[in-house]
Amino acid sequence: MKPNETDWTDARISRLRELYSTGLSFSTIAEDIGVTRNAAIGKAHRLNLERRDSPISKPGPKPVGAPKRARKIRPTRQLECRFTPPERAAAVVERLPDPNHDYRCTITELNDFSCRYPLWERDAPYPERLYCGRPGADLFAGRPYCRCHTKLCATP
Repeated sequence: MKPNETDWTDARISRLRELYSTGLSFSTIAEDIGVTRNAAIGKAHRLNLERRDSPISKPGPKPVGAPKRARKIRPTRQLECRFTPPERAAAVVERLPDPNHDYRCTITELNDFSCRYPLWERDAPYPERLYCGRPGADLFAGRPYCRCHTKLCATP
């Protein structure tokens, strides 16, 4: 049976300090003085013993050929797009290259490079909600719209 915290005698505390200063692990210290590892850690904390460097968090040389962590790419700025009357939007869309090609698509057909500009009227039923879908957007770079819709959203 392991003793509880009230069984911390002066001899145990001095032995804890001694073993702690030598750099032994808390598992070894706890086994030596007859307490649990967590009890030894808690007592060392309450005694305000000087913190030791963790062998886990020590920065050391990385193995050769170790894969680097991928950086998260965050958008540099957020575009705010207000509702545009269909007549004005149609005028901008007509100036896009290849006006004969229809890129309109549903939300399930979008990919990371499809323009996400909504082409439906307010309160349109769900099946009629189509997006521009033209290539030119880049979600990884923070551009959800094609070039023309980006200009359309940026103009006041």
